[in-house]
Amino acid sequence: MPIKQIITLSNKQGMSIKLSNWGATWLSCELPVAGQNREVLLGCKTFEQYAQQDAYLGATIGRYANRIANATIKVNEKSYSLTVNQGVNQLHGGKLGFDKQLWHIQSQADKQVTFALISPDGDQGFPGELKVEVTYKLTDDNQVIISFNAITTKSTPVNLTLKLGSNLAFM
Repeated sequence: MPIKQIITLSNKQGMSIKLSNWGATWLSCELPVAGQNREVLLGCKTFEQYAQQDAYLGATIGRYANRIANATIKVNEKSYSLTVNQGVNQLHGGKLGFDKQLWHIQSQADKQVTFALISPDGDQGFPGELKVEVTYKLTDDNQVIISFNAITTKSTPVNLTLKLGSNLAFM
């Protein structure tokens, strides 16, 4: 049975980021500033707090990031009723969106990790099986490159994103 894991990526500049396979979530980003490492992401201190908060901090959001009015979509002239999680609407993929899933660690290296998830046909009401990957790559120039890949078996809306908050401004 898969467990929640924390992965740390570091570069030669002293920057490090922490990620979790739970929600493919970016937990922490520490940058060397004026001789000290500074945390620059808003986040929670524990997994339990991530499960309870509703701001989606650091989480990979999907199948569909944003609100779908009346939790209904139409694909190829067929209507689909989606799982409701915000009044009569669906927000960020439903009650069990990608932010609440345990992702598989597909590959991992010192400066890169790829998480993978399979969302079955009918998951939260969406048509088609959807295979999703999100890759985080930390460069030696203190950049974090995030890439998404998704393949589906049927026409379906897909809108993936990552919800980040910064608590430090750089000039």
